[in-house]
Order: sequence, then structure tokens, then C-alpha cells
Amino acid sequence: MIEKFGIHTGVNLISRFWTMLSAFIFVPIYISLLGVESYSLITFFVTMQIILSLLGVGLSKTLRKEFASNDNSEEENNRKFKLLKSIELIYFFILLIILGISFFSSNYIAERWLNIETLDIPVVSTAIKLMGTSIALQLLANLYIGCLFGLDFQIRANIYQVIWSAAKNIGVILVLIYIYPNIISFYTWHLFIDVFYIIIIRRYVIKHLRKNSVIKWRINDLVILKTIWKYSLGLLIISFGFTINTQVDKMVISNLLSLTALGAYSTTFILANITSIIPTAIGNTIFTKFAYLSSVNNVNEQKKLFLKVNKISSIFIVSTMSFTSIFAYEILIVWTGSYEIANLMKNSAFFLVFGFSLNSIQLIAYEYLLANGKTKLNNIQTFVSIPYVLIVTPILVSFYGLMGASISVFTLMTLSTIVYLFAFNKYFLKEKPVWIINDVFLPLTLALLLAVLTKAFLNYYSIEPQYTLIIAISMGLITLLILFCIFDFASMKRLVYWIKEKRLSNKRVI
Repeated sequence: MIEKFGIHTGVNLISRFWTMLSAFIFVPIYISLLGVESYSLITFFVTMQIILSLLGVGLSKTLRKEFASNDNSEEENNRKFKLLKSIELIYFFILLIILGISFFSSNYIAERWLNIETLDIPVVSTAIKLMGTSIALQLLANLYIGCLFGLDFQIRANIYQVIWSAAKNIGVILVLIYIYPNIISFYTWHLFIDVFYIIIIRRYVIKHLRKNSVIKWRINDLVILKTIWKYSLGLLIISFGFTINTQVDKMVISNLLSLTALGAYSTTFILANITSIIPTAIGNTIFTKFAYLSSVNNVNEQKKLFLKVNKISSIFIVSTMSFTSIFAYEILIVWTGSYEIANLMKNSAFFLVFGFSLNSIQLIAYEYLLANGKTKLNNIQTFVSIPYVLIVTPILVSFYGLMGASISVFTLMTLSTIVYLFAFNKYFLKEKPVWIINDVFLPLTLALLLAVLTKAFLNYYSIEPQYTLIIAISMGLITLLILFCIFDFASMKRLVYWIKEKRLSNKRVI
């Protein structure tokens, strides 16, 4: 079981790493081929995607949880098949809504909402229609990928995702170079790949559920949705709050500031997502295990697993977020190759990266609660945060621009993370809260101190950004090792022991 967990975590990690690596590889290429403003329109697509995907996210996550049972009987497969087909029907209505919103609002967004400087309005309007269609298709694809994760086909799911991402990103560059370098060509290619992606993964999921039997779905089978609607509604509320908390700032910026400013802010936001690579990979793997332990009512084993996994995740997060936030300006210069983008975020990048990175610290606890069917804490967090985001964020952006938006994120995420962890421990985990101090805040303090000292040293000698970045990455890795030695030496010992065992077993085979 431990080896399987390690393999699945490794595969999920590779997939997440590829996602971030592809951003770092392709973003500067997109900027070079399309220009900063067209690239900034792509970042607006990400905001649209998160907002519109909200319509189906609760059902997708619910389906993953329902598919996580270890029961492979014919009766259970029939239930899963009928549940999938029922949710598919709802999704088709959701897709129509997304397409309607995109097509009917495209002219308004292009003409009145976005502050466009050089792009043609008709081109932007057409691009928004294509964006909406792509979002609808990706939403449907995520439904089937959730099925694969729930069925514990994590390796296959990640392979599909990596190939899909590579085909979109590599293929679109060829399209931009050899056919036509504009935003319309960009999203036309994306749609082409999305269609093939959906056909392939849906065919595999349906084939697996049906096996050699013939399962028929009837409209009366929609009654099966009664068993999941409460959980799905809870997830919808959580997702609604997350969307507001993470996207209102971008929507306000897109309306009050230039499209280029939005691009700079959203690019820095992508940078902040580096810290989510490890916890998301671990979370994708551990969710199924949490769900299984919940189904057999093994609470003690669940808690032990959470504390062990959360400590490992936290150490990776705090070392990454400290150095990424402190050296955000240098990373933006080297990564994008655009001083325009880097200078727009020079004073505010730290607050945005550090603030949003704190959200990653909540991820393992979030997966723990969802696996147990608990959504109340996240719902409370949502309702408390919404008034702040809707009132304070627009005010700060209107007065202080990008700095105001970054400070808003920093303040909200700092307060919500502290409250969330202590509330999670008190009402659900019910352990001594000392683990929050030892596993999160002490490692964070030490990592941040080492990052600040490294930055001060490099600033004193005025080293070029690219060399500064190399040294910062090296110090980040050293910091990671130091944190594990101080706060989780047991995991280091287990890793060394596992490597030794693998070497011995390989020698025996030889």
C-alpha cells in the first residue's frame, strides 16, 4: 500500500510539475509570438474558465468520491454507470449555459469591460466565443478525469492529462508559426484538441464500467441524484467562495486597469501556483485513501495519515513559497523575458505570491474533510470571506492598483489560513494544536528568514537576475533539506531506508 501511494503521488507530482513547467516554457513563447496584450487576453481566459467551471465543479468532485469505493461488483458498476450518465445529462445543460453566456456577452466584454489598447474589438469578441466553447469542453473532460481518479486509475489519468496539455501547447506554437500568429488561431487549435481528448477518455471510462455487460440508462435513473445532492451542493458553495476569493481581484483589474496590467498580475498569480504542485499531487493521491478509511470508519488511522502527510506537504510548501515570493521579481524577468510585466509587479509580487501560497497549506485538510463528506467549515469560510472580497478588494484596487489587489489577497489568505487550521483541528481532527505550530508556522518562519538573508546577500553584491535565480533555487533546496532534518527527520530516514531496500532487491534480481 505504501509503495502504491508513493507511485501514485509520484505520477501526480510529475503531472503537476509538467503543468507548471509548461507554463514556464510556453508563456515567454506566447508573449514573443502574440505580444503582451494578446497574451494578457489568454490570462483573462483563465479567469473566465474558473468562473464558468463553477457550474459543474461540485458534481465532478462528487462523482470522484462516489467512484472511490473498492466495491467492483457488477451491481456497483451499474450504479456508477447510471450515476455518470445522470450527471452527464446535467452537464450537457451546463455546457449550453456556458456557450450562451460566452456568445451573448462577448461583444459587451470586448467593447465595454476590457480596456483594450491595440487589439481589434471583433477579434477579441470572436476569441471570447472560442474561449467559452473551450471552457465548456474542458469542464466535460474534467468529469471523466474525475472518474478515472476515483477508480484509482491515477497513472492513466495523469498520462491523458500530460499528453493533452503537450498536444495543446506544442501544437499551438506550430500553428502560430506556420499558419497565423493571432489569438483566433490559438483557440481554434485548443478546441480541436479538446474534442479528441473528450472522446478518448469518455470511451475508456464507459468501456470500463460496462465491462462485458450491457447497461441501459433510462430517464427514471435520474432519481439516483438524490443520494448525492447535499454533498454536491456543499462543494458548489465551497467552489463559489473559492472563485470569488481568487477571481474578483482579476475581474476588477480587468475593468479598472489595462489588459496588460491584468496579464502581469495573472502571470504572477501563475507563479504563486508553484507552491501547490506538491500538496495537489499528494492531495489527489490521498483523497482516495481518506475516502476508503472513512467508508470503513477507521478514524484513528485517518488522523495518523493526515498528520504524517500534512507535515511533509507543509515543509515543501513553506520552503517553496518563501523563496518564490522573496525572489518573485527576478523570476518574472528571467521567466517572461518582459521587463514590462516584471516592473508592473515589482513592488506587489511578494504580497500576491506569499498570500496566495498560504492557500496551499489548507489543501490536505480540505481533502480530509471532503473525503469524510464534511463541507461545513469551508462553507463558513466562504460566507465570511465574500463580503471582504466584494467590498475591500475593489476599493483597494481603485486606490492602489496592483498593489491594492495584492495586499487584499495577502490579508485575506493570512487570516483565513490561520483560522481555518485551528478550526479544522478543534472541530474535526480534535488533536492538540501544537502540530500547527510545529508543522507549519515554525518551518515557515525559518524558511522565510533564510530567504530574506539570501536576498539581502545577493542585493549587496548586485548580481544579475539570472544568476540570482540560480543561487536562490540552490538555497531553496538547501532550506528544504534543513527543514526536513529539523522538523521531519523520520521521513528522511524512511526515504533512505526505502532507497537502500530497493537497491538490495535490484541486486538480488541481478
